[in-house]
Amino acid sequence: MKVALVLPAEPEMAPYIHYYTNILEQKSIDYDLIAWNRSGNNLKHAKNLIMYEVVSPDTLKKSKKVAGYIGFVRFVKKRLQAIEYDVVIIHTILPAVLLSRLLLKKYAGRYILDIRDRGSLLSLWKYKLKDLLSNSALNVISSPGFKRWLPKGEFCLSHNIGLNGLEGKPIVGGIFFGERITILSIGQIRFYEANKFVIDSLANNKRYYMHYAGFGPDSERLKEYCTMNHIDNVYFSGRYLKQDEPQILAKSDFINIVFPNTIGALYAMPNRFYGAAIFRKPVIVSEGSIQAEYVRKYGMGIVVSQTDNLRAKIESYIESFDANEFIKGCDDFLEEIKSDNLDFENHFIGVLTR
Repeated sequence: MKVALVLPAEPEMAPYIHYYTNILEQKSIDYDLIAWNRSGNNLKHAKNLIMYEVVSPDTLKKSKKVAGYIGFVRFVKKRLQAIEYDVVIIHTILPAVLLSRLLLKKYAGRYILDIRDRGSLLSLWKYKLKDLLSNSALNVISSPGFKRWLPKGEFCLSHNIGLNGLEGKPIVGGIFFGERITILSIGQIRFYEANKFVIDSLANNKRYYMHYAGFGPDSERLKEYCTMNHIDNVYFSGRYLKQDEPQILAKSDFINIVFPNTIGALYAMPNRFYGAAIFRKPVIVSEGSIQAEYVRKYGMGIVVSQTDNLRAKIESYIESFDANEFIKGCDDFLEEIKSDNLDFENHFIGVLTR
């Protein structure tokens, strides 16, 4: 058996690729990882790597981004036509749509469609996506919220954290909240207006310290906003090494996951949500989001709309905080995630053994 994994990104930017490769290696199944060195900085540490070497940064306009995808898909298509793969795993919607003719003709019933985000041009190819979902061997999504905008069908959940990442959870004890409360935003820094709401709500309040760890399209703009408005309790530490992430999370009190009121943002499950549960950090999430449903179900933090008094909500949450109930909620949430991921593994192995 030979499997192709198609990834329109660098492997380092897509840790979920290991949920497939780990199983393939355990089963001694030969595979190719066809990926795209979009940043031009890929380390090329991944096994069995076949890399498309055309730089296409995130800062490009949509038209140029689509042109970049077309080039990548041509590269992939040549490979899929030249070699007979038993199973093809396609990550994200746009490459799948651009490859739909080949997939439906040559690989019907033998490809897996893995969806990790919505994409901004979904309306242009929604009819194609329905055909792709109907003729796949397995449809995988990273958030249950995706069912709200995807065509109806059968989907398997594979969260953006693997089973290995759920082991070795830290034991938390002692005082949770001290005199100063640190609100952490970690990972890709984007969603200017949503972050501006958080910053404005706590600006220059001596009890609150807002830490932005990471980099993204809105980091410089937010930094400039704080400078222009003389806001002195926000710190931008910039890019960080992956191995430093646990230490950064451990030093926080709350994790900021306030997102804008858009389908793509509200129904996704960001990595920092899982990190918050593992490190026992309450989250601040947006009303109407899929994260809010988990927060209410498991008591994992605060749900807020951008018309609320955020500071008052935080103070009220701290006053009524029950550490035992909170830790139990985190544990129960992580057990649900483990169950979902085990179900995904079983479905994937089922495709491989047909």
